[in-house]
Amino acid sequence: MENIKSIIIIQSRFNSTRLPGKALFTINGIPLVILAAKRAGNTGRKVIIATSDQSTDDEIELCAKHYGITCVRGSLNDTLARFAKAVKDYPPETRIFRLTADNILPDGSLLDDMESQYIISSTDYMVCDNIGSNVPYGVSAELMRVEHIINANKNANSDDEREHVTPYIRNHFKVKYYEPKKIIGFSNYRCTIDTFDDYLSVKKIFTINDDIISMSLYDIIKRFDKLLFKPCNNKAIKPMVLGSVQFGMNYGITNAEGRASPNVIEKIIKQAITEGIEYIDTAAAYGESEATIGKTLTGGWLGRVKIITKTPPFTELENCDDPLVYSYATQASIFRSCMNLGTEKLDIVMLHRANHLVKYGGAVFNELLKYKVAGKIHSLGVSVQNPDELSLALSYEDIEFIQLPYNILDKRWDHLIKGILDIKKKRNLVIHARSSLLQGLLNSNDSNIWEIAHVKNHVPIRTWLEKIQKDTKKISIADLCIGYVNSQKWIDAVVIGIDDMNQLHDNINSISKPFISDHLLSTIDVTKPDLSENTLNPSRWNKK
Repeated sequence: MENIKSIIIIQSRFNSTRLPGKALFTINGIPLVILAAKRAGNTGRKVIIATSDQSTDDEIELCAKHYGITCVRGSLNDTLARFAKAVKDYPPETRIFRLTADNILPDGSLLDDMESQYIISSTDYMVCDNIGSNVPYGVSAELMRVEHIINANKNANSDDEREHVTPYIRNHFKVKYYEPKKIIGFSNYRCTIDTFDDYLSVKKIFTINDDIISMSLYDIIKRFDKLLFKPCNNKAIKPMVLGSVQFGMNYGITNAEGRASPNVIEKIIKQAITEGIEYIDTAAAYGESEATIGKTLTGGWLGRVKIITKTPPFTELENCDDPLVYSYATQASIFRSCMNLGTEKLDIVMLHRANHLVKYGGAVFNELLKYKVAGKIHSLGVSVQNPDELSLALSYEDIEFIQLPYNILDKRWDHLIKGILDIKKKRNLVIHARSSLLQGLLNSNDSNIWEIAHVKNHVPIRTWLEKIQKDTKKISIADLCIGYVNSQKWIDAVVIGIDDMNQLHDNINSISKPFISDHLLSTIDVTKPDLSENTLNPSRWNKK
């Protein structure tokens, strides 16, 4: 047995799902798998590259030998067995770092500090990641002992435990997060290499003259402004939702430019994901929105965001009363959405009309339930227009997502808030609020536009909005309106519609700010002007 206190195992394979061959992509002539190994071992630890025994990974073994790095090969899918094979000649107390070749930035100094904390803490398993350690996404490492890997290999049974190596260890031994003292923050930055765009982004950090093996992680992070894809705002407290109706059709009472160009839409979507957007909201009825999103998310971006889509309103079937026709139409819409979005499964499907919960025996909703049971859809939801529809949706336990229109002047939902919070304590229920600017109306000072929404004199409303903006120290009325909705405890996320890149940055900046205080929220609720249903419901507005 080799008597070494700690070693590093770099997990790698050639046939990566999203970017095949990335292990051998190079930066300054050095393959990524080698760069990850050399940087991790640059303070003297032994490094082992663990790859599969498939012929597709022969090149990784040859590459490792060329650079003088030990390579151990084992099962392609049973990665835990591969690790157990790599450590079998080491004493049980030997400390094992697990890293992956996607993450080339972790260096020996990071691992030195992590090991020191591990020893002092007397824990069994320590992890460094962006969630628990507040470091960039991709500055990741796990630390355990040989005995834990052997134990897991003997007892872990599920495919997930075998494939991902450490789930069994995390569930059966003491766990602690690494707490960095020097590299703190940047947790909303991405420096892993999972897609080709990731590769191009991280590659931009380095110059041809850099010693990229010895360069410290701290010095690399100071260059994050050179990343091709980087956030411009702080990480938001709540999830964010990118609305996409304007990606497929003209939308908004104040939108004079119309639908954005495909190039602008691609930039908006990718930057929104970079900023931490967790959902993109679309629908079959949003023109070319689904197809535009699907095209943009090729190349690995799809896996970084959840897509919410909606069934068609089926207005063309309004004279049909055959439930079977609605079932077939729903089936067709599911497959069409999958095709448009470039995926075999859908994250979240909402009913675009709440009455489809019950209409014609609930044929549309029952069809969605079948596809959820079959694994084609992960979660179901409803888009509602008014409190009665919300009450109906809340009565269905299979509904996990509800989207509703809500803004700073909207009092229609107040009597249902307590019930929503009570339901949230009992089951999974996510509330998304759309139209926080009432399709741009609240941000307008144009009397002609307000008259379209049945408001003859908008000046008192505008004056009130400006006063509240000042009281809350918001930079604009749009910032106030988004911030107010985002500060509601019963709302989980705000759907923000975007027409251009400037608006994207403004709206995400609003979402990323601290919540408005409870005291100011109470003041707003007590003093807000009354608006009629004719103004709050855009479907009742006069046509322009």
